[in-house]
Amino acid sequence: MSVPLAPVTDDGDGLAPQQTEVCVLATALTAVDLGYRTVIASDAVVSSVPAAHDACLAQIYPRFDQQIELATVDEICTAWEVA
Repeated sequence: MSVPLAPVTDDGDGLAPQQTEVCVLATALTAVDLGYRTVIASDAVVSSVPAAHDACLAQIYPRFDQQIELATVDEICTAWEVA
């Protein structure tokens, strides 16, 4: 049985905004568990709770500094250009 997905709406922060401290964190930790190199574009994630967003970027992700990298979109694009 398939379950229909809710439509994605644009709230002004992007076409499919994700919560930094919820969806992005869960996906990043799953990627780490599966052995993927995980890079999060820190300037491309949002939250409906700014304090939670800031805390996640400043406190949670740095605790996984051996598994998760934070970089800006520009830094990621520059790294891809070099590679």
